[in-house]
Amino acid sequence: MTRTPHRRGITLIEVLTAIFIMGVGMLAILVLFPLGALNMARALKDDRCANIAITADALATAKNWRAIGTITNAMSKAPNPNGPPGTPPAGKCGELDPDGGAQSYSVFVDPFFLLGGAPDRLGQMPSSPTYRSPVPRVRPNSISTTTLADKYFGLLDDLTFNPDGSPKVTGNKLERQGQYTWTYLFRRRQTKDANSTEMYIVVYYGRAVLSPLAEQAYNVQGASAATPVKGETSFTLTWNAGDEPPDVRRGSWLLDISYRPQQKTGTKGTSPTDYYGYVNAEFYRVVDVGSPAGTTRTVEVETPLRQDMGSTIAYPAPLVAYPRVVVLDNAAEVFDRGLAR
Repeated sequence: MTRTPHRRGITLIEVLTAIFIMGVGMLAILVLFPLGALNMARALKDDRCANIAITADALATAKNWRAIGTITNAMSKAPNPNGPPGTPPAGKCGELDPDGGAQSYSVFVDPFFLLGGAPDRLGQMPSSPTYRSPVPRVRPNSISTTTLADKYFGLLDDLTFNPDGSPKVTGNKLERQGQYTWTYLFRRRQTKDANSTEMYIVVYYGRAVLSPLAEQAYNVQGASAATPVKGETSFTLTWNAGDEPPDVRRGSWLLDISYRPQQKTGTKGTSPTDYYGYVNAEFYRVVDVGSPAGTTRTVEVETPLRQDMGSTIAYPAPLVAYPRVVVLDNAAEVFDRGLAR
């Protein structure tokens, strides 16, 4: 009688090892799903922002917002005549270059905030609610209601959908999420030259527009000097004890609102009337953030500073150079659209 050869069975240890290896492989696969969802969401947001930039640029050109009175007047008007003590006074350092060859004041076109009753200046100091930034908010006179602001400063394609995929209708109107909105920043490279008007488009995601809160402004210190200088990529935000630290993280956008006195051509520089001033108004994306250390926090930006945040010249009292930045809450992207076309 032929005997069947004995075959050894699988041991419990081998079964557990196989399960462990399969579990590791399954976990690796499962991790890809949330990463894929995050990448998809990021891609959708980037695509929406790019489309918004094109739409906003076309609207600004069609409506000729670079040239309307409320915007052009603000470019040449002393921006901060009623600010806190030490603010450059109107008629002195508050005036522009008399020859019109220097940069104009910068203007933030932001109808949502103005219609919502928010401050008429961009940014405020946490400990100084009455602080008035040298960057004024304005709105085109034609944008007089939130409905018009939604139409010209909000993404109309951002619809709300029912579970079956059909657009949601409330009453007789399509319901929109209102997640994507935008604002403009205008300034002239040369105050006297309307063709030198630069335009930036700031795209927001999830920004509160019905009950807006003012963005916060913070003092800054440089890494190698008292104030950050051109070419640096990192600096320190400072605030007073008891204030909330800045809500800044990787991907946040900062706006440099440093006010810089400049000496007039042909003057001796012994009087405040020998100076004029302007605001840097440059945008920077944050790529790294340090932990708060007392009342300071170090940030690193993607591009080197395009201008000094302080002044490189000595000037008489009461003129003050204000090295400050504003944290643009909920800003998803900033687009430089260049000069007027």
